[in-house]
Amino acid sequence: MLKEAQFLKKYLEKGIVTLSNSSERNGFHMNRLLFIPLLLASIVALFPSLSPATQMYDVTVLNSTEGTGSFAGRASYSYLGDDRAALTVELTNTSPTSAGYITALAFLLPNKQVTVESITAQDFNLLSGPVKTPPFDNFDFGASIGEEWLKIGSSEAGIKVGDTKTFTFNLTGPGLDLLSINDFTRENNVFTAVRFAGLEGGGSDKALGVIAGAQVPEPATLLLFGSGILGYTLLKKRSRKTLAKV
Repeated sequence: MLKEAQFLKKYLEKGIVTLSNSSERNGFHMNRLLFIPLLLASIVALFPSLSPATQMYDVTVLNSTEGTGSFAGRASYSYLGDDRAALTVELTNTSPTSAGYITALAFLLPNKQVTVESITAQDFNLLSGPVKTPPFDNFDFGASIGEEWLKIGSSEAGIKVGDTKTFTFNLTGPGLDLLSINDFTRENNVFTAVRFAGLEGGGSDKALGVIAGAQVPEPATLLLFGSGILGYTLLKKRSRKTLAKV
């Protein structure tokens, strides 16, 4: 945040000089024209996570081995600067009561240069790859209430039916600014493998999740978009008044 604040200070100082040297042309104040992009740039500089680059995508079930486990989710990828990024996944257990708990997840990495540094998710541990997810192909990393994707201990520590949990995976490596959520998928847009346990009779289920549906702008994205529309509207309105005076 310190680096962003220093950048903003420098940018604002430059903007103030520009504004102080502005002049009126046909009754139109140039400083108002310059203020709008200055304000938007300041917001983005201070809060890079508010950038329109951060977008949410739906995650849905492609198939499951037993046909009992079900979930709904969202995922986003955010570049944080300094070769760091975050992959955030929000998952809700939408299974029938008999489907028990979500106890483990697994994901893909875009390349071998990207590594997962840590995870933020209560009761879940970070799994380093390769993560074995039978009957599916291996994945690169994941999260589990146990030591592995299959070995979990008590399933009750997982996500029960109707509950939602957010997972944030902190990534590091070169070229993270060039990636998108699609780089974390493989054939058929497969994004994750999800394990269910604690079913009636001691059974379990395994499901594949895919990136699907239209992207959903986050509130921060809408804020920047709305600010741009507001700025354009004010500018257009001011221009019309100026022309009317000529």
